[in-house]
Amino acid sequence: MQVSAVDYLRAEPDPTSERKVFDRDEFLRILLAQLENQNPLEPLENNEFFGQLAQLQMLDATEKLSDAIGDLVAGERLGRASSLLGRTVRGVAEDGSPVEGRVDRLLMGGGTIRLEVGGVSLPMELVREVEAPAA
Repeated sequence: MQVSAVDYLRAEPDPTSERKVFDRDEFLRILLAQLENQNPLEPLENNEFFGQLAQLQMLDATEKLSDAIGDLVAGERLGRASSLLGRTVRGVAEDGSPVEGRVDRLLMGGGTIRLEVGGVSLPMELVREVEAPAA
């Protein structure tokens, strides 16, 4: 399957996907185990130790950056969804039935944004068409 740049940019992260994250606590556990089990005749060199502390700081900064990017993405998704309020959309409900109507409100929860269309809760990812607002 070929993915164009536009499709890639439109793609949204899958909140259900699991990935193994090497977090700060795991890093500290490994560092402490290394210090506890080092050969007393050949202790860890200062430059190695400080290098590992620098890696810990980098890991911490990366986690903070990742959280900030996640917040930014959530805000952008909410902005896109709010632009649909009052507009007519067409999509497919999770059960496969067609949904068409005006977006009355937005529902957020569990990392997803849902549109309420004529009393039906429609995940934003399942919207297939949006009409331009009436002039």
